[in-house]
Amino acid sequence: MAKKLIKIDNGALNDLSHTLTDVNRRGTAQSLNESTNYQYLTLNEILLLNQWNKKGLLRTFVCLPVDDALKGGVKITSETLDDETKKKLESIFIKDGLPHIQELGYWARLFGGGGLITLTDEDLNKPFDKKKLNQEVSFMAVDRWRLNARAGFDKDFVQVAYSNNALNLTLDAKSVNHNSRIKSSYTPVGIVNGKPVDNSRINTMMGDVAPLITRQALSGWGLSIYEKVAEDFDTYEKTMTLIHDLLKEGKVNIIKVDRLMDSLRAGQFDDVIKVFTQMTYLKKQINTMIIDGKDDYQQTQSTLTGYGEAIQSIMTRISASLRMTSSKLFGIGASGFSNGEDNIENYNSMVNSTVRPKLREPIQEVIEILCASDLGIVPPEDLSFEYHSLREIPPKEQEEMDTSLFNRFKALHEEGILSDVEYKDKLERNNLL
Repeated sequence: MAKKLIKIDNGALNDLSHTLTDVNRRGTAQSLNESTNYQYLTLNEILLLNQWNKKGLLRTFVCLPVDDALKGGVKITSETLDDETKKKLESIFIKDGLPHIQELGYWARLFGGGGLITLTDEDLNKPFDKKKLNQEVSFMAVDRWRLNARAGFDKDFVQVAYSNNALNLTLDAKSVNHNSRIKSSYTPVGIVNGKPVDNSRINTMMGDVAPLITRQALSGWGLSIYEKVAEDFDTYEKTMTLIHDLLKEGKVNIIKVDRLMDSLRAGQFDDVIKVFTQMTYLKKQINTMIIDGKDDYQQTQSTLTGYGEAIQSIMTRISASLRMTSSKLFGIGASGFSNGEDNIENYNSMVNSTVRPKLREPIQEVIEILCASDLGIVPPEDLSFEYHSLREIPPKEQEEMDTSLFNRFKALHEEGILSDVEYKDKLERNNLL
């Protein structure tokens, strides 16, 4: 722990040393069951890895919003490039860029941050020129733990270095919202798999937004999506385990044995067990329990009354925490008079407001790189993209929209506003041919 920390020159933040001392004292959560409000699950890489490997539900709420946000790729926009070039760039992005962007989104949501590294045939510690034409380029998505602690602060408000397990901060903040560009004399390169990587090759993405003081404990990165739902998720897992045990022991056989205690006192316990093991075997074979006339046999049946409502309540809490509908998260269809459209619209709003904005910068970077490397075209200043609509349009409604769009293009062509080539390109681009 650093003995001396430079204070942020801001009355609202004051001295961060007490916060950092407290975080260092607490450490990180050792397991989900031991987690408390004073521990950051985001810092427990092993726990998050184990949950990712074993919990399908966790993968669903980590991956599904990212997959939906990138569904169908993107639509390239540029007044400089012609329609054919834009369509070709869209196809290249889907093939060479989209899988890595998806993976980046996964790791950012799961671990609280990640990075997309641009690989070329040059050394990784050399600066990367994204406008260089026809160069061999590929991408590698990594989680925040494959980057050093400094990476999370580069484009934010502070840079961090580790020295002898001490956290040394170099801060020059001008405002509490850290909107201004921060100056720092410490500018190291990233470290990935033991190899230095120049900052120009790394495009970072943050997880859930965290308050400034919390970010100090997270080395500048965001919070894992798991952080806010861990308690409810743990309750759900325990409840499902309990129900599994109840189903497993749903039927219990009770046999009252005449003079059982006398047999046990005489040391005949093994003989008693053998007898009733054989009786149970016969019961399974002939569906009949054979016992002595003085013995008694009963069978009890466990009930699960009330557990369905409890599980539904927990599922609702998880869905509310994640802002995901039960239909998306658990595959539960709409009930009653609802057709589920309102729920889907709320979910789409979450994806548009929280997932897509964080993906925009790395997507823009990848598109510009692919434009230069694969098409051999210097990325124009107006090169950008649009996301496809998240709304699933019913076939009948889609057909009506396509017919209307086709008629508009046809009218423009007949009036001479669109040439034959432009008319054909418009129809192909909108899948109207």
